[in-house]
Amino acid sequence: MHKESKCLITAHCAERLRQRGYLPADLETIERLGTWCKDGVILRKRDVEPELELLATQRKMIRQQRGALSDDAASAESEVIRRMERVRRLIGSFIPVEEGHALSIYRPCERRFKRVLRGRRGRGRRRR
Repeated sequence: MHKESKCLITAHCAERLRQRGYLPADLETIERLGTWCKDGVILRKRDVEPELELLATQRKMIRQQRGALSDDAASAESEVIRRMERVRRLIGSFIPVEEGHALSIYRPCERRFKRVLRGRRGRGRRRR
């Protein structure tokens, strides 16, 4: 189920992925579900809600079928739960992208989060 990321990962980004506990599959998930803005892609709670609803529905269906296939159903349910937790953990992540290259990955503070969504990732105030 793991797909390749659309962005090429720079050495700096690969280092940050390792340092911050992200998996390469997380990068693909953020790209697939997140909101693309001028400076990169950000994963908002609003972006994740439909995916979580889909996974919750899958979990509910597995629980209903649990009686017949107890071992298979239990492992399938635990996999769905694991995926739900993983997606929830990624909320708020930002990947700055420049010319098709993922530069880094981090969770911006609230002020920077708003700035990213508005398309102004740079430091300092906007000059007039």
